[in-house]
Amino acid sequence: MPVPGTGQKVSVELSGWWVDPQIGVALEMRPWQAFSFALGGSVGGFGIGSASDFAWTGALSGSWHFADRWSLDLAYKGLGFQRDFSSGSEDGSLNMAIHGPVIGFSYEF
Repeated sequence: MPVPGTGQKVSVELSGWWVDPQIGVALEMRPWQAFSFALGGSVGGFGIGSASDFAWTGALSGSWHFADRWSLDLAYKGLGFQRDFSSGSEDGSLNMAIHGPVIGFSYEF
């Protein structure tokens, strides 16, 4: 498939998979009964087995607890990874980062 703006083509094989071990931390603060805030992130990959060479995630979120077990959650999340591929005589790498807003509802049970 062509890569927009580069004039180059890339071939993508959908049969591969990998697992990234992750180490992370998450902090939550609930200054009021109806609102909470959270910050979290992780790093991983470490090039172990089929893992990425490096992977990361991060999130900042706020929640409105509008009922006993329900909340409305707003967050900004990001994730990225760098992975080298080798298949036969061809080598390649993928360095990718995506981020953006997230909205959702949560039910605690």
